[in-house]
Amino acid sequence: MARLRPAGVHTDGCTLTQHSWDRGMELAGRQLLTEATGIAVFFAAPELSAQRADTATLLADAEGRDWGEEAARHRRLLERLDQHMTQTEAS
Repeated sequence: MARLRPAGVHTDGCTLTQHSWDRGMELAGRQLLTEATGIAVFFAAPELSAQRADTATLLADAEGRDWGEEAARHRRLLERLDQHMTQTEAS
């Protein structure tokens, strides 16, 4: 069985960049990846990713229409979602 290491740390001790993968079939064998490399695989909550994508679309639309207050509201929501997703991934 593979020895577990903290997330984001490679076998030689270097820090890895954070990656987010789809939840499709490409990760069906994620346990094999963990056993072979010692890299733990985590999944972000799908509803957060979907909400972030929707909010980004609304922000782009508001900016395109020059709706400053609406764009600022969506920008603040995006910042809060990013913070929440980062905290969720760290725990």
